Amino acid sequence: MTWAGTLLSVDAKATTRASLFGAVWMAGMSSVVRLGFGLAAGFGGENILRRMESLRHQLRRARWGLPLARVIAGEVGESKAAVGGLVLELFGDDVEVRKRAADVARRITERDGRLLEPYADELAGLLESLPVEESRTRWHLGLVVPRVAHTRAQRLRAARTMSLLAGDESNGVRCSAMEGLGLLALQEASLRDEAEEMIERFLREGTKAMKCRARAVMQLWTRSERQKK
Repeated sequence: MTWAGTLLSVDAKATTRASLFGAVWMAGMSSVVRLGFGLAAGFGGENILRRMESLRHQLRRARWGLPLARVIAGEVGESKAAVGGLVLELFGDDVEVRKRAADVARRITERDGRLLEPYADELAGLLESLPVEESRTRWHLGLVVPRVAHTRAQRLRAARTMSLLAGDESNGVRCSAMEGLGLLALQEASLRDEAEEMIERFLREGTKAMKCRARAVMQLWTRSERQKK
């Protein structure tokens, strides 16, 4: 079994996961903290702290749902500091807050993936290290990571993770893995054969949701090809 496969395995030891997650957490935190200090120095620390405190409060509200995730995504997308604050929450200790932050990140990338591109490597590492129990968070990040990958190395790394997630026990994670690989194949031609094979397999053997996402990716490819002509 490969190193990445071990990370995503149901049987991976809890101590190993904790150690790896801690390493990824430290790497991600360092980038966010550096950005936070830079923004605070350049644009006024008090303003940034108020925005980050507001974000923290919203992510911890009693009720959560798609409408609120989209509202917060709209607010966060207007501020680089707020984006940094969101990433901080993704690397926090609270599992529920991490899930909600991943949901918001997903909604942000639906509009503009470039906002989270500075954190592409950290987010990829986070997705690789998350335990299978956090299926909803992995589902969200399974779409975020392909959307923010903007170098060839990042796209190939994300593709390897999508291939592993395609066999996940969670239907939602499998769907995001297939869609994510389809998105990556739009930018990386070398991934097209693998993506097509996965789509064909999902259409043949997948659940209703998996077949729906497979058809959506095929439609996306068709629109992209028409635009190039």
